[in-house]
Amino acid sequence: MMSLTAIQDMDHLKELVEKRGMLPILGTQISSFHFQFFDDKSDDKDCFLKVHNFPSNTIDGWRIKPYNTSAISRSLVVRYSSKSAEPPYIQVSVEPDETGATNKISHALSIDGIQTSSDASTVPWNIEVSKNDLLSTTPSSIGPSDVAALSTERVRAEDTGIKSITDSLIAVLRNRQVVLSKVFEDSLPDIALGLSAANIITHSVRKNPSYDSIIRNFITGLEMKSSIAELEVHCMDFLEALSNIGGPVTGAADMLRRKWMEETNLQLGTKKVKLS
Repeated sequence: MMSLTAIQDMDHLKELVEKRGMLPILGTQISSFHFQFFDDKSDDKDCFLKVHNFPSNTIDGWRIKPYNTSAISRSLVVRYSSKSAEPPYIQVSVEPDETGATNKISHALSIDGIQTSSDASTVPWNIEVSKNDLLSTTPSSIGPSDVAALSTERVRAEDTGIKSITDSLIAVLRNRQVVLSKVFEDSLPDIALGLSAANIITHSVRKNPSYDSIIRNFITGLEMKSSIAELEVHCMDFLEALSNIGGPVTGAADMLRRKWMEETNLQLGTKKVKLS
């Protein structure tokens, strides 16, 4: 696994990364560079660091694909500076996908949303991986700024992280059960129809919906996910279905999105996360 994480250029945050390696979150093999978010939006819009140009097919028998998400928002980077949680990160899976895969693969992904010395908003993230070791080289054309980004080999107990996030998502639902059940009550048929179309609930729940049965189906789906990316997609499907209902239900979806993002590092913006 390769990871790209972003933190503000503050001494205590850099010390945390450089001296402690952010284990078990990010690992110990770390290189870093400085950048600014490319701010071409108005003040009320968030800015994003985005990684793209993932190959759709294998390269020399290797598969390169996003594992959790492909974007980091500036607001999450700022939020991390005041919280003792893991920083936002983009994780990329690089692994041989075929029997005849070459011993080494080299490929450049594109990072958008970064201000460079040449005013360009896209820079390469050159990834070199062999079957014996894992190396990451960071862009060299980025000038000093207020934000430090770190490209790392990420070593983490992924299952533990997924369970922790899942528990946090469920806790938000349970802590707001009273108000959510009241909001759902007057729109259960419409909610059930939307969630059934999103494959969140079963056909039997759609035919005879209740708040409890809907939430049970949603939580069951959460507990079956095996990656952070799958958690994000499941939550976004749920939130988008609720947002389409309108009125208080849309307000409830906005509240859940906000609370979930406060409690976790999931990327739950208004644009749906896609799995490749």
